[in-house]
Amino acid sequence: MKKILLLSIIFLFLTSAANAILIFEKKLKVVTTSPYLASIVKDICRNKIVTKNIFFNSSSAAVLLPTYQENYELDPETIKEISKNDIVLYHSWQPWIKSLKYRISKFGIVYRELKIDGSLMVPETNLQLAKEITGLFSVWDRDNKDFYEQNFKEYSDKVIKVIEETKTNREQVKGIKVICNRRLTPFMLWLGFNVVAEYKDSEYVSVKEIQMLRDKIKKEKVKYVIDCLQAGTDVGRTLWEELNIKHIVISNIPLANSYTKTLEKNLEAIFLSL
Repeated sequence: MKKILLLSIIFLFLTSAANAILIFEKKLKVVTTSPYLASIVKDICRNKIVTKNIFFNSSSAAVLLPTYQENYELDPETIKEISKNDIVLYHSWQPWIKSLKYRISKFGIVYRELKIDGSLMVPETNLQLAKEITGLFSVWDRDNKDFYEQNFKEYSDKVIKVIEETKTNREQVKGIKVICNRRLTPFMLWLGFNVVAEYKDSEYVSVKEIQMLRDKIKKEKVKYVIDCLQAGTDVGRTLWEELNIKHIVISNIPLANSYTKTLEKNLEAIFLSL
């Protein structure tokens, strides 16, 4: 009898210990609502959290780019998936998330609006967002605070290294006249280019607007047109074929879930074309 009782006590102890370990190892479940957030959270938090990334799923131009939308309808399955998470990170240009709270109507989910202004493809702006995200997770998951801060340092060092390595090239392009998709204008200005004209996403550019761009190119003697990969490349290709100017295509979002690699590829595409 004593032996059975002892075995029962040991079993209960081991079961309690196992449950305690499971509780201790429980990871935060986080929803990110843009490629920018997904990329940064991946680099800062790594395997310490569980993430689900939801992006717009309409046209390629609206999907993965920062556009202000008051209303946006998520499908029921996505809403159901979001309801299983602990935290939802979203941008100030995604106010439709606020109405999502009422549709889910579940206590315990933290909705955090991130208000960093400016193009997140610009390194300094991206680092501001990364710093804010690091601070949030350092509070939400204090046990891993040092881990997040170390990862931010590594992330910051990588971005700063890219900036430093491109200083000479940026000096060389300073003042060079270009036209580009308007989603790329902040990034092109950051590089030092003189943006003499910008245009909308390809599907919204009229024949009249194309002609205005032609006239601008001839008048200003522009030699480069830069298209945004996600916004269509028809405008740049048309002008390149007709006027024999250089056509460059870069991304306005992190590809393959990596901001730093995308930044490097964008800069390579630009500088090798000059």
